[in-house]
Amino acid sequence: METQIFLCCILGGIVCADSEAAWQVMISQPLVACALAGIILGNPGLGLMTGALLQLPFLSEVPAGGAKISESQLGCLVAAMLIVSNHNAYHNFNNQLWIISVLYGALLSRVGAPMRNQLRKINFRFIQRFPLTDTRKISQRLTLLTLFGLSMSLLFGFMFVLIAFPIGNLLVQLIAKLNISNADRFFALAKPLLLGIGFGVFLKIIATGKRITIALATFALTTTAIVLF
Repeated sequence: METQIFLCCILGGIVCADSEAAWQVMISQPLVACALAGIILGNPGLGLMTGALLQLPFLSEVPAGGAKISESQLGCLVAAMLIVSNHNAYHNFNNQLWIISVLYGALLSRVGAPMRNQLRKINFRFIQRFPLTDTRKISQRLTLLTLFGLSMSLLFGFMFVLIAFPIGNLLVQLIAKLNISNADRFFALAKPLLLGIGFGVFLKIIATGKRITIALATFALTTTAIVLF
């Protein structure tokens, strides 16, 4: 299990770099990142379904062309890790597990935003130390700055998941020990609620007329994943 968590931490670094410093090949999108976490943790079907449900509210967010999107990618990844890794152990606790994991992921997104801003400030200070005024060294300095930014993003994502996942796992265990009667039945609408929120976002995109093609493709993929798994 330790090896799997370590690999998920590496995935966290890749997710962070994809949405911030390089690539932007959609690895950071919940549909992809959560599916990869599911593969690593031995349940690709559940990982894909988790990613599909968590993807829907973020249909309008595409890390392309330097666009600034929310800091929810790592939060969704950790939430998926909690759901997949605890699914079998807490089979009768499934709905509560979903609610706890998703809310914890949302909290991580809020906490991660100012942390990511600090990372950007560090990158900016580093850039100021290496001004691109000397044309003879501009290529070398651009390479150095790119590698520094990429390394910082990889490290940030790795450490974020490494710290956040054990805390979330402990939270799940503590709430499970409370064994609140009928609580799981009360949260039975957890997944349909996420699906409804995602459908609302999809309708908003259609109404505004922005990124319709991407939204249609992603919506088709996510709904197919939900139906199949």
